[in-house]
Amino acid sequence: MKRPLRVLFVEDSELDAELMLERLRGDFSVERHETVCTAEDFTKVMGQGWDIVLSDYAMPRFDGLEAYRLLREADLEVPFILVSGHIGEERAVEAIRAGVQDFVDKNQTSRLADAVRRALREAEARRRAREAEDAFAQEAHRNEAILESLTVGVWELDARGAWDALCADRSNGVPLDQAIASAAARVVTVHTNDAARGMIRSASRGSQLRRVWTRLLLDFMAGERHVQFTEAMVTAEGSVHLTISARLPKQVDDLSRLIVTMVDVSKQRRLERALHASQRMEAIGQLITGMANDFNEVLGLIGTYARRMEAAAIDDNVRVDATATVEAVERGTAMIQQLMAFSRRQPQTLEQVALNDVVSKTRRLLSSVLGEDIDLVCELNDKVLDVRMDRTQLDQILMNLLVNARDAMPYGGRIVIGTDHLDVRDPIPDPAGFTIAPGRYTVLSVRDTGTGIRPEVMRRMFEPFYTTKDDASGMGLATIYGIVKQSNGYVSVDSVPRKGTTMRIILPVARRSDVPMESGVVVARVPAGETVLIVDPDSLSREITLGALGQCRLNVLVATTVEEARALANEHQEDIDVIVTDVVLPGANGLQLSRELRRACPRAGFVVTSRFRPTGPIADALTREHAMFVQKPISPKDILSGVLHALRARDRRVA
Repeated sequence: MKRPLRVLFVEDSELDAELMLERLRGDFSVERHETVCTAEDFTKVMGQGWDIVLSDYAMPRFDGLEAYRLLREADLEVPFILVSGHIGEERAVEAIRAGVQDFVDKNQTSRLADAVRRALREAEARRRAREAEDAFAQEAHRNEAILESLTVGVWELDARGAWDALCADRSNGVPLDQAIASAAARVVTVHTNDAARGMIRSASRGSQLRRVWTRLLLDFMAGERHVQFTEAMVTAEGSVHLTISARLPKQVDDLSRLIVTMVDVSKQRRLERALHASQRMEAIGQLITGMANDFNEVLGLIGTYARRMEAAAIDDNVRVDATATVEAVERGTAMIQQLMAFSRRQPQTLEQVALNDVVSKTRRLLSSVLGEDIDLVCELNDKVLDVRMDRTQLDQILMNLLVNARDAMPYGGRIVIGTDHLDVRDPIPDPAGFTIAPGRYTVLSVRDTGTGIRPEVMRRMFEPFYTTKDDASGMGLATIYGIVKQSNGYVSVDSVPRKGTTMRIILPVARRSDVPMESGVVVARVPAGETVLIVDPDSLSREITLGALGQCRLNVLVATTVEEARALANEHQEDIDVIVTDVVLPGANGLQLSRELRRACPRAGFVVTSRFRPTGPIADALTREHAMFVQKPISPKDILSGVLHALRARDRRVA
């Protein structure tokens, strides 16, 4: 089957054009042809999809080389053959050098079809090569775009020259360390992506990258194929940790295209350090909490006996000693609660808190911790009102602020703890970006004369895990912020570098209805003669509970096991008014027991005790059972308050 052909003749002789056409028809199926002889006509038709142009060299108003020039200026890749009888060999060679595909003498047109066939093959080869080049360029552009979009730093290295230099040095007896150092300096960076350039913008100017290339050369020398290690570098943005990975080739020649990736793992490293610090603190906190709870129960028992001695003492000296013992127990209990503020994480237990009392007790506790070179001063306003807050969390806030102030004064200084009141009638915008809503507030402030806080640190100081201390988890200020916001308060910071910082905790004033009852008021309101069943295997807790209930002249039944509790409940079904049970009991738990005993004592109220504040399903169960919760270590005031509220809940249920 003949190949179809569309041919454009540039010829002033119609007879010569017809002769060439007849020659072509013997080998091709000429589908279309046209003849022109002027530059104007050629320009009009040259872009109409011709397969080949056959042009005479010399015409009255036009020539073949001019036609070829016009074709190329129009960027048309059409094969072009000169067909002429009036051109010498020298001009024919000149035309070929200019780009014309071939020259055919009009007196030897028998080779015209072969010349056209060869020109078409060459044009097809050029077209395919051009398409391949375009496809390669597009793929290279696509790969470049992908490479630049990666967050992983990618290096393309030529380490062949470095390796050759290393081998030459070693053969000349140069020590390995010197040869490696010299070779690493010869590693050539062929290409890096944007992530790589930004990752070590300043490190690449020093010796830091040479440490990486040294490691790669040593690993290649050792026969390693896949290497991965972490390298610390100092850049313009600070210290970073980069994880370097590379697949080393088997052949030395392949070292000329060595691909190395680097990932910035600085953030992961900081998070790992924060996690490890948090885990250590969690373990220490659990140990402290367990020891503090046990010690608190011992103090509670001592306090119970001391109060009995104080009430029953006839001799004044005994009474004075008992009173001093009670005060010492209270101070020890307060110190333990403040110690546990560092280690205990629990939901808020809201109570009426006097800031001045908190500051005074904290000052005594931390005076030795802050150091002799720090002057701790209190400026307390006697007229400040109480706040409703979790006392443990408030202790945690104050001690965190004091420790931060101390750390800002490595060479000593002055810390001033202040309290004041703030009445806001119109919303007050704070420089930190929030607005203080109208209301009455009590302000706790901690002012130091330390190094101050830089503006870039000020913007991030409340972010979780952000810290400027190497040995800190970065959760202190974030925890303070969370606690204060949970209490509907505000945190305000004023700082001047090298002059000091003032941190203000702004808390809403407690309403009168929020004021809890004092222990004496609780004792007075607990009705005498009620019967209370205590179910607790812990002898210390039982003694404290018995001592507290004894003040109210209540009838007390005591059980140390589930079996004893069932027996007493069945025996005194109509008499038991309140059941006090621990959550953890041998062979059962307090919630299961409370549901069982409610059937035996349907009119009884319930108080549940535990070392840990209930959350989730346990808290929901307490709500369904209308049970009061008292956290261990038990204090007399808390157990009396729990019994009183259980009696009131019982009365409401019965009514």
